Amino acid sequence: MEREARTLIGEMAYAYYSGGADDERLLMGNVAAWGHWQLHPRVLAGIRSVSTATSFLGSPVGSPVAIAPTAIQGLACEEGEVATARGAATADGVRWMQVYILRERARTEELVARAAGSGYRALVLTVDAPVSGLRLREWRIGMHLPDNLALPNLAGDSTSSAREGGFMGVVTREFEPALTPDDIGWLAGLSSLPVVVKGVQRSDDAARCVEAGASAS
Repeated sequence: MEREARTLIGEMAYAYYSGGADDERLLMGNVAAWGHWQLHPRVLAGIRSVSTATSFLGSPVGSPVAIAPTAIQGLACEEGEVATARGAATADGVRWMQVYILRERARTEELVARAAGSGYRALVLTVDAPVSGLRLREWRIGMHLPDNLALPNLAGDSTSSAREGGFMGVVTREFEPALTPDDIGWLAGLSSLPVVVKGVQRSDDAARCVEAGASAS
């Protein structure tokens, strides 16, 4: 599927979606680590029927599978995120909104209000991007935002900056770099939606997130 996608979307979009930071050592390590996982089903369990149905934060779903937040899907398809959401809905998916806490916090407040008013079920706060990683693959291929796409959820001249110099500088300039657990409580207080913290890699950080008001991390 990845090979076919690369042919269809072109090298620039492929570099954005598939690349990692610097020499991509951690990216390759993640792929290798995933390959070590195996399923070992139990037998003789007396099970007559199987259901994959479960719930995510109280919302029923047909299977325990989620689509990870991926920005600027319009690079791959004209309909972008709308097409992804439509496909998820056919599989009984629920909508969660990925959010960043921006330096211009009024923009984050506005985005949360729009998400809550549009029927989203949770906010997914990304916390592992105080600065952008040096994505050399994007830099080498000349990654930029095409003229027919925009960054409506960010502030100011982000769209024009991304067209001229790529996305790395936009992250550093627009995103709040000095987040603390108090910011989880601040975000949770903007709506009744549960907050899921994305980008946590340590168990003690996960516990701090929950103590600060997160529903999951």
